[in-house]
Amino acid sequence: MAQVDFSGLDFGLFYAAGANFVRCDFSDATFFQLDFGQPQVQKDYRRPIGVSDPRYPQTIYEDCVFRRTRFDPANTHFGNARFVGCLFDRAWFREMLFTHSAEFIDCRFVGKIVDSNFFGTIPVPDTVKRIGRATNAFRGNDFREADLIWVGFREIDLAAQRWPETGDYAILTDPPTKIEAAMAKARATLAGDDLARVVSGLAVLARVYANDRQRLLKRWEFPPQVPAEVQERVWDLLVPRGS
Repeated sequence: MAQVDFSGLDFGLFYAAGANFVRCDFSDATFFQLDFGQPQVQKDYRRPIGVSDPRYPQTIYEDCVFRRTRFDPANTHFGNARFVGCLFDRAWFREMLFTHSAEFIDCRFVGKIVDSNFFGTIPVPDTVKRIGRATNAFRGNDFREADLIWVGFREIDLAAQRWPETGDYAILTDPPTKIEAAMAKARATLAGDDLARVVSGLAVLARVYANDRQRLLKRWEFPPQVPAEVQERVWDLLVPRGS
């Protein structure tokens, strides 16, 4: 369907399956129970959908607008959905738990995104079987006007996205090597309790980021084990001024 105006509607239940939405407007709509793209056909409503049950084609949203759209975090499933060139302008991205198989290409995000994750690799083997792919397309997305609060980007090419230019975000490539270099610099420039606290904080990051190829850092948003009083110093060691 194309150019359908869903703005302002209140959906108690919205399930899409094998559908295409082109230039549709979901502004100010409210969703309670939502599946953006149901992956499989439910032949018999008396039993759960089996892993081997037939699949629907992927549901695609192209050039759609989600402005101030409200989603219920506990009841919003992204399923097998792809968003291409969509605008999420102050949409209710809070505690989104079921985004494992969602794809985003050339989308723009404005406003707060809180306690949510995006995935380049589908982390749940059962979902891989149901969806029929192991990876998600995630590229060309513009987060420059977004406020990312405890947002994770798992197995995603960070360099293929656009990030806020406030100076509070940085891409840390090869975290283990960068953290080791920061520790060496700390030992060369600090002493006593300052050195011990900073090295302890960096050691926490070394454990948390040990298996990461890259990581999006946000100032003042390190793991809670890193004491607040040393976070700025840790940031300066990992993100040189002017970088």
